Amino acid sequence: MTTRAAHLPVGSIRIAFGTTATIFVIAVLAALTAMVLLLARGGNSEVSLYETGLAPVIERHNAAVASWNGFVDEHNASAVFSLGGYDAQAAAARVQVDAIAAEMEATVAQWASIVPPVSRAEPHALVLQAMQLTVEGVTGISAYFDAAVTGEGDYAQARLSLAIIDKATAYWAQAKSFEG
Repeated sequence: MTTRAAHLPVGSIRIAFGTTATIFVIAVLAALTAMVLLLARGGNSEVSLYETGLAPVIERHNAAVASWNGFVDEHNASAVFSLGGYDAQAAAARVQVDAIAAEMEATVAQWASIVPPVSRAEPHALVLQAMQLTVEGVTGISAYFDAAVTGEGDYAQARLSLAIIDKATAYWAQAKSFEG
């Protein structure tokens, strides 16, 4: 997911999409591929059992991603130019992003608890790494908003967090390359 920080008046960040949509399109395509494979195999192979276990995790992940995308859209649409307004916006953003990060962390834990068949071990691990990087970046954005409430928001830290989210793109693409 590519997001970028851009300076706005009074020290807020603007989160803009780059390959954000790409990562989540890849995630959705992976989910759809898993579902098609599951239906094609009739649910009776080791891989099918694995894919059946993934289905609710993928749904949960997609819901968390939709929440993040909704937050980004809402945040970008509500530029605030007064100090008091920005403080309130940052406080509300922190609460929203904390909730999204918590849901993403729970999804990571669910994904990590599923033992893949040997044939799926590598892409499974790549998706786990992509999810972990995304959570790390979203958690960093939450920390930015937390600091912004007190006027201590650090643009460099925010940009680093967004770069971590960007890095997940490579892992999603590698995992996607295993589909066949």
